[in-house]
Amino acid sequence: YDLLFGNVFELKSQLESSVGNIPFVWAILMKHVIPPTLLLSFINLACAKTDEQNPVFGNYGGYTAWPFQILGVLVVLLAVIIVSLGALKPEIFDTLMTRPKREQEIELEESNIEKEVSENMDYKELPAHVKTSVLS
Repeated sequence: YDLLFGNVFELKSQLESSVGNIPFVWAILMKHVIPPTLLLSFINLACAKTDEQNPVFGNYGGYTAWPFQILGVLVVLLAVIIVSLGALKPEIFDTLMTRPKREQEIELEESNIEKEVSENMDYKELPAHVKTSVLS
């Protein structure tokens, strides 16, 4: 049960707290009917031919191949590549993440303390064991 319906019923209960009652059938449709229907519809479109036996996919509305069709396909490919990279190597996008504000504040406080200690202390006067503990 959990494998087939658990996550979609959890989503349904979370959404009900903000949008109100959601029918039981909605969860089943969202999980087991709508995704394969969309996939079959896309496959049907990708395999369909025009009257001139050209594929419908990539020949939309009689627009010329350059720039309209090529740019449209490139945008889709770019999106697929970005999602695939994120799935295969998520650390690639670590530079785009912002650090939590509290983490930045702690880092700033630590650097200020280190700066203050280095400015106000003469390390020559300290015993060796204190020097190493202060520096580390």
